Amino acid sequence: MTKKHLSNLEKLLQKEAKPEPVIQKQGKTGENRGKQGEKTEENRGRNLLEGLNLSRIWPEMKAAEEMSPRHLIRLHRMLSSKSMEYSPRNNLGSRWKEYHGCKDWLGLLDPLDENLRRELVRYGEFIQAAYHCFHSDPATSANENAHVARDVSLPDRSYKVTKSLYATSSIGLPKWVDDVAPDLGWMTQRSSWIGYVAVCDDKTEIQRMGRRDIVIALRGTATCLEWGENLRDVLVQMPGENELVDAQPKVECGFLSLYKTGGAKIPSLAESVINEVKRLIEMYKGESLSITVTGHSLGAALALLVADDISTCSPDAPPVAVFSFGGPRVGNKGFANRLESKNVKVLRIVNKQDVITKVPGMFVSEAIDKKLRDTGASGVLNLLDNSMPWAYSHVGTELRVDTTKSPFLKPDADVACCHDLEAYLHLVDGYLGSNESFRPNAKRSLEKLLSEQSANIKKLYTSKDDISSPEALPAAPSSRHSQLVPSSNVKFSRNGQFSYKKGHLEHCEIDDVVSSNKKITSFIRSGDLDSAFRVFESVKVKTVITWNSILAGFSRKYGFLEEARQLFDKIPEPNVVSYNTMLACYWRNADIQAAKSFFDQMPVKDVASWNTMISGFSQNGLMGEAEELFRVMPVRNEVTWNAMVAGYVESGELESALELFREAPVKGVIARTAIVTGYMRSGNVEMAEKMFQEMVEKSMVTWNTMISGYIENGRAEDGMKLVKKMVGSGIKVNDSTLSSLLLGCSNLSALKLGKQVHQHVVKSPLYLDMTVGTSLISMYSKCGVLEDAWKLFVEMPRKDVVTWNAMISGYAQHGESKKALSLFDEMRRKGMKPDWITFVGVLSACNHAGLVNLGIQYFEQMQNNYGVKPKPDHYTCMVDLLGRAGKLNEAVDLIRKMQFKPHIALFGSLLGSCRIHRNLEVAEFAAKNLLGLEPTNAAGYVQLANVYAAKNQWEGVSKVRKSMKENKVIKSPGYSWMEVGRVVHEFRSGDRLHPDLESIRMKLKDLEKKMKLAGYVPDLDSSLHDVGEEQKEQLLLWHSEKLAIAFGLMKLPPEMPIRIFKNLRICGDCHQATKVISAIETREIIVRDTTRFHHFKNGTCSCGDYW
Repeated sequence: MTKKHLSNLEKLLQKEAKPEPVIQKQGKTGENRGKQGEKTEENRGRNLLEGLNLSRIWPEMKAAEEMSPRHLIRLHRMLSSKSMEYSPRNNLGSRWKEYHGCKDWLGLLDPLDENLRRELVRYGEFIQAAYHCFHSDPATSANENAHVARDVSLPDRSYKVTKSLYATSSIGLPKWVDDVAPDLGWMTQRSSWIGYVAVCDDKTEIQRMGRRDIVIALRGTATCLEWGENLRDVLVQMPGENELVDAQPKVECGFLSLYKTGGAKIPSLAESVINEVKRLIEMYKGESLSITVTGHSLGAALALLVADDISTCSPDAPPVAVFSFGGPRVGNKGFANRLESKNVKVLRIVNKQDVITKVPGMFVSEAIDKKLRDTGASGVLNLLDNSMPWAYSHVGTELRVDTTKSPFLKPDADVACCHDLEAYLHLVDGYLGSNESFRPNAKRSLEKLLSEQSANIKKLYTSKDDISSPEALPAAPSSRHSQLVPSSNVKFSRNGQFSYKKGHLEHCEIDDVVSSNKKITSFIRSGDLDSAFRVFESVKVKTVITWNSILAGFSRKYGFLEEARQLFDKIPEPNVVSYNTMLACYWRNADIQAAKSFFDQMPVKDVASWNTMISGFSQNGLMGEAEELFRVMPVRNEVTWNAMVAGYVESGELESALELFREAPVKGVIARTAIVTGYMRSGNVEMAEKMFQEMVEKSMVTWNTMISGYIENGRAEDGMKLVKKMVGSGIKVNDSTLSSLLLGCSNLSALKLGKQVHQHVVKSPLYLDMTVGTSLISMYSKCGVLEDAWKLFVEMPRKDVVTWNAMISGYAQHGESKKALSLFDEMRRKGMKPDWITFVGVLSACNHAGLVNLGIQYFEQMQNNYGVKPKPDHYTCMVDLLGRAGKLNEAVDLIRKMQFKPHIALFGSLLGSCRIHRNLEVAEFAAKNLLGLEPTNAAGYVQLANVYAAKNQWEGVSKVRKSMKENKVIKSPGYSWMEVGRVVHEFRSGDRLHPDLESIRMKLKDLEKKMKLAGYVPDLDSSLHDVGEEQKEQLLLWHSEKLAIAFGLMKLPPEMPIRIFKNLRICGDCHQATKVISAIETREIIVRDTTRFHHFKNGTCSCGDYW
């Protein structure tokens, strides 16, 4: 056969070569690689034919050994437009019923009609689409909506998917199987996606086919439980059949189980397919319709059950035909007769070497069964059919192909190859007739076959040249004696032009391309791109899957845009996945303009392409562009709506998100979770709770969104209760849950609970998780245990910028400014690029240490050296830094120079500085602006009143309080809290509720005497009440932090630090008193107020009295 194929090529070369247009690369931003030399038609043909000397390229019998099929195909493609022929796509209008089997395909199979060949290959590709869709996402999520069709990349764009189909096993595996291999849960799941229903909705195609076609495509066995059902090969009676009737229809127990069993939330395959077919028949009532059921292997078996059910449940159903590829036996002779009586037409495509088509059953050959019946033994055989549990029989008409007829497949190809769907399509595409040779100009590429069955391809076709770096060949010389270089140096680019490279390329045979692809994917998933690339470079037979796998690795890493672009340019035949992967890479690297240009030039787009663009615009806050694309998008799916709703939420446009959410045809868990996020961010906790409670299905993200929302809205206790409820529901916490939980511990200063979470983390796989480790650092820092935070930081094997930020901010908050700035320098030395949050920590460190000039220097470097644009948080730090240093006018000037509207915290910081420096003029300016932004902000009134009180202007204090009453502003009372044992104790100024109040007051009276003996003098300016000095002293003594300190001295052992947390800034008198107490009681006292930590020890404070 090889000689014949080469002979055909030689004949082809003898024809006059027609001029070819210069093909310009599509979908690329680069320029055309150049034109071939200008030639006349005559010269073009002569030079090419004279140059292509077969005796040089393929010496004698080594011709096929040296020439790979991909090169052979490309030569065909270049030299003749007719070298690779599709079966014609002719008009079937007048004969469509014949091709659909109304005459059992009489006269169409041997020789195989070219129109039928094309239809068979097309229906086989529908099954391939089902395989691809399943393997791209094999797991059936607990939240999966069976009523929403999955996005299937159909080979024929004239069809659209209307329904996803699921098959559920009635058997199960022990739970320990999932525990042993948790990542392969899809292999043991009871319900799995198995196929789809699609309908032709293209008017031109409907006219060509002569009717509107409804396709039901079903994949083969893929999961453990499906294999288990396959092995249940005892025949059972079909539901509703009379047991007393002779030749009663029976089918295999396992197949019937998969067809009829329903899942917990997923309907059975039978219910889904019948309901959808009835719906489509009703929708297109009055039109000429056909129903085509196609399947491979297990899917072929289920296809027969589907066809039988349709003809039974829908008496007025249009013609039903089954195209079965590599299908096993399904039922007995009674079942075959039943299908025939219902006029269900079945064409079984069978590979002679495929053993699957010969099982299950007692008889291995229908021919033997027929001979026995012809000899008068039909009565005995009918009795056996009814009584024997393995008396199987095939159904319908058979088209038999043969592996040994293929010039490319080994004659002794293994069982898997003989049953492989791509091998079937290859054999059908090359089949001419039972006594004919393989079609030499068959259209299908060997690339897919090579990628999956390379071990079964003849060795002469598995030697491949490296074609990863094509270079344009100069114009062919005009000399009649010019020759091309030998085949080992011949290369081809994607646009069909010759190229060559110098030197001899080594040939190697790859035993298993699929194995190499899996290795590449595995390395990429583990983050080891270097190892993945080494495997990629070692692969000589690179399929499009190989290229896409390594491209995905580069695309997922930020900063590898140029490498990904170069790699993409080398893919010989990129598919839509290649283009989508490259498109996603542009977005990941924030190259918005390049992404838009690339998308516009893409030669093929699917729904994923559009979704990638919409998601990219949404994630970059470009909702105008996203909406514009959304409105013109040809087909939308649930992902599209989710991306838009989430985009509006991220952009702070909750109303737009809600409007689109109401418009969405399907309101899935992702969209609902996005709305919960929007409500939480806007502070509308009640509406978030309502949406959460209404959700029937909740994902892990949904739970985490609610938990983090509670904590961010100051309801950490509710968040922790929800964590407990979530765990009680059997849902395991993940890194996001633990991060939120640790943040709740930080906000509540619940150190013991935080330590318990830490112990849980140590015992779990999340111990090395960078996000969890960073959250632990933050928790220990905010709970006042800076030493443990630093130990964790040092021990972490991997650190990202968030980890460094957490430690820098921790040092800054504790007043360890030198350590914070030193760590910032170390971060830069190690090549870690600081972000805007890094500089918030750095500026805070400068602020707490009063390093004004250094803070100004960092503020300028942030913009000039690192390209970080100032945010409100940076300006707040700078205003506080300048204000506390007494540079109030400079702080006001900085506010006025801001390029965006000042926010409340900015004026709050300025007001605090005015109280320290008793600057009433600036204070009134700050208060006026603050209350203009938020008239009910109690802090603004209180801060202004504090300034008036500091200047003894009690009339001003009175006016502020009167204004608060008029505006119904309620001041949040000051309070402190601490953790003793497992109980959090709360104290308020002048507390009258604490159960140990008497003992606390006695302790404070005793402390007051000792403090005064040590030189303590109450700071009466810290009392903002217009009362006498003695009463002021009494009020100061009962401040909440003093009550907490007294309680801690009573309840905590001497060696344990007293940790107190306060909701307001510590006053001057309490700060002075705590220093004295730390000295006379020889205790370390740690106080966290709203701005920082104060570490009191031996009569001094870590803040150096600058706070």
